[in-house]
Amino acid sequence: MMDEESKEVLRRIKENDDNLTKLYIKDDAEYVYEESFIFNSSKGSDFTKLGQYIAKNDQLTDLDINVQSVANINIPRGFYNGLRHNSTIQALMLRCNYALLGDVGNGVLSAYRENSNHLTHLYILRANLQQNEAEHIALTLRSCTNLSHINLCVGNINGQKLVLMVEALRGQSSLERLYLNNNSIGNDGCEALATLLSHPNCNLQEIQISENNIGNEGAITLAGSLANNTKLKKIFLTDNPIDPSVAGIFCNLLCNTTSIDSIYSSNHALCGLHFGWLIGSVGHGLSQLLGINSKTNKRHVAMKKILKYNNLGMQPLYDWDTEDEYSLKALPFVIDWFENARVAVRLPQTREEIKMAGGHREEDPGRSYNIDERKLSAIYQFARDMPLLFIPASGRVRRSKRKRGGN
Repeated sequence: MMDEESKEVLRRIKENDDNLTKLYIKDDAEYVYEESFIFNSSKGSDFTKLGQYIAKNDQLTDLDINVQSVANINIPRGFYNGLRHNSTIQALMLRCNYALLGDVGNGVLSAYRENSNHLTHLYILRANLQQNEAEHIALTLRSCTNLSHINLCVGNINGQKLVLMVEALRGQSSLERLYLNNNSIGNDGCEALATLLSHPNCNLQEIQISENNIGNEGAITLAGSLANNTKLKKIFLTDNPIDPSVAGIFCNLLCNTTSIDSIYSSNHALCGLHFGWLIGSVGHGLSQLLGINSKTNKRHVAMKKILKYNNLGMQPLYDWDTEDEYSLKALPFVIDWFENARVAVRLPQTREEIKMAGGHREEDPGRSYNIDERKLSAIYQFARDMPLLFIPASGRVRRSKRKRGGN
């Protein structure tokens, strides 16, 4: 039966009440937020009506279903058809309370395989997902190409199940956040995520994979996939069996000091690397690099890394002319580079940048870069390497004398 509150909710959905934007089906009071409404009924016919009204409603934006609490209700097809015809629901949450998705969860997911352009947030929480249910989710993910947020925390997801989902998501450019905490994806799951992160269309900005039985191998695999990734900003790897040795791998990812070119081509996007209790052991250098990466101007980030970590001299900054010889035309560019670098190191770290870096902060910003000293050293090196351009071969400066009268 349906209580009075649910009857009122049904009426307001039918009348397209613009104050009713978040609908909770069979929800517990502790999960209900302000300006939300609960529909609670055990009759299939009531769900048919609800589906009919949802189909014509253009005010609903959030739908939250307690899957376990409606598992024993024979929900008619009309409810799912209503979801198919609705075009305003952007966020879908299926809460399973450690149970299976079941017929209801799979039915809701199937409804979004035909009309999914409006869906941007998908949450499937605390589910005991089986292999066939992972396949259902993958089919839905393949259709929902505008998803920006996916939360599958506590879902009994292993590497094999994750592979199915990653294959469905690979190449989609809308996804920005992927939360997979409290699963068991392991190192195999990291290999799947690496194929996602290395795809040229990947726009993921944050991944949370805490408590997933990920070891050093998995962490190193993820680091390798970020060599050419310019979008991912945060990775959460807390409570995984990772030891401090991975710090060097990520340091090299963020600043490969082999050459100036390699520093320029290093990863300047990742600024939040969360190891939890391990963070105090991963090394001061890694924390410094993450702090530098928190700057929004990535050209400035590269300059700061060159000034701070380049021990090879500034010679690679000089241009070569067509005959593979240094020329004076390169000198103004080198000087200009240092003037731009002066601006780069003068920028302060804002609270937002520190927050983005997950607490990592560059110490002594701006004061330890020695711009003037490095610039003078570069000019001296330039002159030393090209003396013939500054001093004539004879060692004397010749002055031409002009005769009076034009003779």
